[in-house]
Amino acid sequence: MDSRPFLGDSVALQPPNSVGLAVCLMLFFVHFLSFALQETIGTPLVQELYGWGPCEDNDAKPDCNADRANYINLLYTGSGVVSWLASVGLSFLSRSCSDVTLLFGSVLVGLAGAVTMLDVWDGGGLAHGRIGVAQFLVGFTLVSIAFPIGRNVTLSVASKIVGPHPQVRVGSLVTETRSAVQPVCFYTVRYAIMSY
Repeated sequence: MDSRPFLGDSVALQPPNSVGLAVCLMLFFVHFLSFALQETIGTPLVQELYGWGPCEDNDAKPDCNADRANYINLLYTGSGVVSWLASVGLSFLSRSCSDVTLLFGSVLVGLAGAVTMLDVWDGGGLAHGRIGVAQFLVGFTLVSIAFPIGRNVTLSVASKIVGPHPQVRVGSLVTETRSAVQPVCFYTVRYAIMSY
């Protein structure tokens, strides 16, 4: 027989750990921001650096190669496959690794991916356009691996912290956290475009 208290029972429930929930929301925000920036900046970045993307106006963009026009589609299709594989792999990893290890690992993998996609510093300044295709693809793949693991584990941990309390509040907080990523992305992309 299950001895856990139900919400209708007269047992006083301890309130959820607010620090734990705050940490979960912060990690959720970091993972969503990293992924949103990858998707938002990725397309214009590969169009500018490698000429991938639409080639409707060859006069305005003479270096556009029609053979590379579908590379962006392949990039995001590959990212989806990698994310799916990471989610499937998580079901096996969660059997042998703790939630804390998985969260810490996903943050490190995501950070490694973001750092890998940075421009190379040349002397005293930033040398735009020096990211090699292989370097970019490695970073993009690492971020694609980190996001589903971090998102899924963070939601699982938050659910465990809330325990038998109604989960609606956590769902609302997650939605608000995810929504907060959009303006941050907008201003980051705007700054990146204006400074490029």
